Order: sequence, then C-alpha cells, then structure tokens
Amino acid sequence: MAPTTRQSITQKKYCELEKRNHVIDKKKKVIVKTALFTLMEKYPCFWQHNVRGSLDQWILVRAEVYEQTGEVVPERELREMFTMAKKFLKTKIMKSIRNSIDHDTMEAQLRQWKFFPFIGYYYKSLAKFESTMRKKQAENGLVSAALMEDDTLGEDTEEDISSEEDDDIVVVDEIIRVQSPRSCIQNVKPQQSASSPPAVRQSAIVTPSASENNRTSNAASNGQCSQLRNHTKICIEYHFSN
Repeated sequence: MAPTTRQSITQKKYCELEKRNHVIDKKKKVIVKTALFTLMEKYPCFWQHNVRGSLDQWILVRAEVYEQTGEVVPERELREMFTMAKKFLKTKIMKSIRNSIDHDTMEAQLRQWKFFPFIGYYYKSLAKFESTMRKKQAENGLVSAALMEDDTLGEDTEEDISSEEDDDIVVVDEIIRVQSPRSCIQNVKPQQSASSPPAVRQSAIVTPSASENNRTSNAASNGQCSQLRNHTKICIEYHFSN
C-alpha cells in the first residue's frame, strides 16, 4: 500500500522512537507486515538456504519499511515478524502432511491467509522441503506431532488489509547517514547559502550502484549474504519547513 500523504519527523525524534518500546496498533501492523514481506523478496539471503542476512542489509530493510509506512520499527521486531511468517508457512505445510492433505488442497488453504500474496516467494522456496516431508511421512510417518506447533500468526488471517487506510510517508528535515550497523544515525548538516532558503528535497534512499547491486544479487543467489559494510550508504533526505 503506497502512502498518500506526508508527515515530518526530525532525525532526533527518529532515534528516540527507535529506542523506545514502540507499540504498533493492529491496523498499522498489517501495513508494516505487508511492506516488509513484499520487500524481503529482494533479500533472498534472509530466506534461502537458511543463511542469515548481514546487519547492513537489515538497515536497508528497516529504511525501506520506514519510507513506505512511516513507522519506526526496531530491527528485532522486523526480524520477529518475518521469522514468524516463515514459521507459520512451514507449520501449515507440516500439519497438512500429517493430516494427509494433498498439495493442491493445502495450497488452496494457504492462499486464504491474508499475507500469502506478499510472501509467496518463500512458499515456493519450500517445495523441496515439502517433497522431503511428504516422502518421510509416507515411508515412516516421521512428521511427528512434536513438530506440529500452534498457528503463530493465526490471528492475522482475520485482519483485512483492504480496509486499512494508507499510512503517511515520513519525510524529515535533515540528511541521515548510517555510520555503522550498530550505531544510531549520525546527523549530517546539508550545505545551504545564507541568502537563500533551504531547498526542498524529495525523500529518497540512496543504495549501492548497479555494479554493486549485481555483486550483492549474485552472492545472495548462491546462498551467501554479501557484506555491505564497506560500500553501502543510506541517505534519507528530508523536507525543510520554514
């Protein structure tokens, strides 16, 4: 869901909100999850081959979620949302196998999950897992009851994304640069003349060059998360207010 309006927030406030126990209400959580699950398709190292993404890549994810939803969501919460979504799909697959539900029926049921259209890429990556589990179940019944966990995200199936209003895209009044994965965002004052008012800039995220993106994409496709620490630069530009 693309934001339709803009609101402003200072760099200082951004960092303050990030450090707080920020609680997102149920409606906005649906929007955040929709944005997160959609953009994670661009980061296969977070869901292919059980490889963990780098801290720098999580900074990119967090910045994109922020730009699309206007929500400052701590990295740990984004990690948890994505982890639980993956767990939900795996659990549903294993329960279906244990209950002798065929693939087509299982998939039809999964498609009723509100977030399925936004995380279908991960479901497709589980084809080999499903095949292995079905084979084991047929041979020895090895899909044990101990693996059948609760439907962690069951409550989300009741949330209607289509009824949610678009969140504001957030713009701010300073340039932020990420110095390191563990640090907060350091303020960098933009250049401006004394005789003219500050120029209005469109909010943006500056990502690595095309060649760097190709290197990152190739590494990710091999199941290895590239380290972006030496060549990643995030820059979110904010509108100035008089």
